[in-house]
Amino acid sequence: MTMEFSIADASVEEQAYPTEEADQTEEGADALCEDNMVSQDISDNTGIQDFFSFLGSNPEENEKKRESLHEEIKKRWDIFLKGGLSKEQREELAKKYPIFGNCPLLKPPQLNPEIQSCLDSKALRHDQFLENLQLQLGHALSASGG
Repeated sequence: MTMEFSIADASVEEQAYPTEEADQTEEGADALCEDNMVSQDISDNTGIQDFFSFLGSNPEENEKKRESLHEEIKKRWDIFLKGGLSKEQREELAKKYPIFGNCPLLKPPQLNPEIQSCLDSKALRHDQFLENLQLQLGHALSASGG
């Protein structure tokens, strides 16, 4: 389905502007204002609502207000989010929450050895970083699912 939208239906030439011949009385000014209001109402209602509905709902209106997090949990999360966990803490959590055996997609994919031999050391370090990150995520999902 293709939609075409026009913000304004009237061109500049079609708009009513006072000319030298136009009546400069109060009646002429009222008629000019009334014509502009009518053309504005027409252009506002022709497709503009369809355009906004095409964009989807307003994200600010959809934002759900949630209850506040318990203060003790918030304090701990603030520390973890700012400073992270130590290597020992991460290893302990990985042992405590192993990845489920029946869900191999939680494990990161292994780099193909033929591709690995073609990559430089920087790309290999980046791949190792992403693999570790995906592995941590797999353990976190296992912890929340178990």
